[in-house]
Amino acid sequence: AHYVPDELLFQALIDENHAHLVSMGVSHPSLEAIRAKTADAPFSLSTKLTGAGGGGCAVTLVPDGSLVHPHERATIT
Repeated sequence: AHYVPDELLFQALIDENHAHLVSMGVSHPSLEAIRAKTADAPFSLSTKLTGAGGGGCAVTLVPDGSLVHPHERATIT
């Protein structure tokens, strides 16, 4: 059996779940912008929408030991 670390599995599940929510039409362009920004360097994080949909809230997994400083913010343009 192939072992997948919990962190990588959780990232994959977040990405898969978000893809399902997008296919249901409950995402929003502002949320997709946040998701794209957090996925790019230097962050390389997994983000998904949460709540009732429509772009109101996102959750981003920041693993222990991440190189992202807790106070660093992604500027969305």
